[in-house]
Amino acid sequence: MKSVAMRRIGEILVEERPAPVPDKSEHIVKVLFCALCRTDAKIFVKGHRDLILPRVLGHEICGLDTESGRRVVVWPGVSCGICENCLDGRENLCEKIEILGFSRDGGLSEILCVSPGNMIPVPDRLDSSLAVLAEPFACAINAIEKLNLKSRAKLAIFGGGPLGHIIALIAASEKNAEIAIVEPDHWRAGSLEKMLTGKTASVVDSLEGFGKFDAAVTASSETGALLNAVSCLKLGGSLCFFSGLSGDGAVLEKNVFNEIHYKELAVMGAYGCTRKQMELALEIILRERVLAVNLISGTLPIEEAQNALHKISSGKGLKWLIQVQISC
Repeated sequence: MKSVAMRRIGEILVEERPAPVPDKSEHIVKVLFCALCRTDAKIFVKGHRDLILPRVLGHEICGLDTESGRRVVVWPGVSCGICENCLDGRENLCEKIEILGFSRDGGLSEILCVSPGNMIPVPDRLDSSLAVLAEPFACAINAIEKLNLKSRAKLAIFGGGPLGHIIALIAASEKNAEIAIVEPDHWRAGSLEKMLTGKTASVVDSLEGFGKFDAAVTASSETGALLNAVSCLKLGGSLCFFSGLSGDGAVLEKNVFNEIHYKELAVMGAYGCTRKQMELALEIILRERVLAVNLISGTLPIEEAQNALHKISSGKGLKWLIQVQISC
């Protein structure tokens, strides 16, 4: 079978490998599409704390379960199933979790062995090229659920990349939120405006003149986004710390923490997603498929995976899909 293997940081190769042999608890999945994200690009360029080399990248996966004949998306975690978080339905926080594309081989391969519990059926009316977005949509759902948004709440989103797009779309569609997205890049701003046609949303360079917000999400790794998110919130507001910080890890000003204290802000992180959130993600993508298609910048063959990673690293486009198999 054909796979894209990362042997060392900055180097991936398309190679022929023996097909994996499933154990008694696994099914063979023929991968149709694998979507790539900025985390994949970061892994390729810099590595990641959870990366174990050599590795087949890719954690956003849609394929065909050869046993049932159904199309499925794959929840990319392999959790223990018995710890407190797993039993509480928060399997993304399992302390023993392994993740496809990080510590286990992922979706840039023609064949994948997957536990049935990790497979979520794709609705018949949903194209595989959109279903593959279930994992990032589920991550956005996780952020919105953490905020516990009320209907018509004012939400500020810092960062208009793919996840900023998705968070805005879900918050507008599912919560009827009044949204302001801070995104100075003109191309991304135009993309946001196109995808959010008909929604109560503004794309701006700054929040000057908007007043205070009920909630905010940092969909940007810049420290300034976190600082501005804290500042824009009203008393008793909620902040979802969605994107990890980049750069040299500069210490935040103590005034930020004082503002959290005096405003009684609720601050929570959001990392990954659960199986249930991926199920809900497929339902939302199906309802919003006319707008969701605007997220896809292009589809490339598996031989072009490295090209796609370079495009993502340089900020070209939004979601790039790798079509792993043309037909099954």
